[in-house]
Amino acid sequence: MVHPTRDSGAPPTVTAAAVLLGAPDNGQCGRPGNGRGHGLGGTVASVNGNSIVLTTADNSQTTVTVTPDTHYAKRAAADASVIAAGQCLAARGQKDNSGTLQATTVNVRPANNGQCGGGHQGG
Repeated sequence: MVHPTRDSGAPPTVTAAAVLLGAPDNGQCGRPGNGRGHGLGGTVASVNGNSIVLTTADNSQTTVTVTPDTHYAKRAAADASVIAAGQCLAARGQKDNSGTLQATTVNVRPANNGQCGGGHQGG
């Protein structure tokens, strides 16, 4: 998954502000996106220095440029035991009738000087 910079432009070539790496979920990588702020996902077709070619769900290819300012995160399988007080957490899912979020995806990361805002670790 790639989150482009604000001035990145549009596929087929974008500049990455953040890159999230992970294993395919049921053989599928990433999620649909337009490459502008929402993220662009796909399977890595090739890597050449700071240039990465992604094959997206529609079988098109996009070249992603990474810079020294690009942030990286790696997704791994885990369970609730990795969550502890003081960490930053972002969850996705649907709320039930009582208003409780039934999480399907949870991202956990360390706080930065006790703060959690401004991260690029979507899921």
